[in-house]
Amino acid sequence: MTARLRIAIMISGTGSNMLAIHDACRSGSLAADVVGVISDKPQAPGLAKARDRGLHVEAIPMQAGDDRRSHGDRLLAALRRLQPQVVVLAGYMRILSDEFVNALNDRLLNIHPSLLPKYKGLHTHKRVLEA
Repeated sequence: MTARLRIAIMISGTGSNMLAIHDACRSGSLAADVVGVISDKPQAPGLAKARDRGLHVEAIPMQAGDDRRSHGDRLLAALRRLQPQVVVLAGYMRILSDEFVNALNDRLLNIHPSLLPKYKGLHTHKRVLEA
C-alpha cells in the first residue's frame, strides 16, 4: 500500500477550496490526509469549518511589528510541527516572504485562478472574464 501524502492547507477566508481538498481525501480520490489548516485570520469562516471536521487548526495573524519575514517564520514553525509533505495555499490572501517560499522549495502549491501578478486579489474570476 502506498503511503498517503501529508497536506497542510493555508486559508484566509471561507475555506471552500480547503473543503474540496478534504472531501477528495475522504473519498479516496486524493491519496492524502489533511494534517492541519492554518489561517492568517483568526475569524476566517474556513477555520470553523475545518474544526467542525476534526482537523487541526491554527490562526497565525500578522502581529504589531511583524514584517513578511517574521510572520513567515511563525508560519514555518507551525508547519514544522505539522510535518506536511506539501503545503497548499488555498485562498491564502497574504503575500509571503521569499524566505518562506524558498524554505518550502518544491513542496508549495498555490491555487490561484489567474496568472499572477496580472489579476491578483479578490474577484479574480470576474476581472479575468471582463478582460
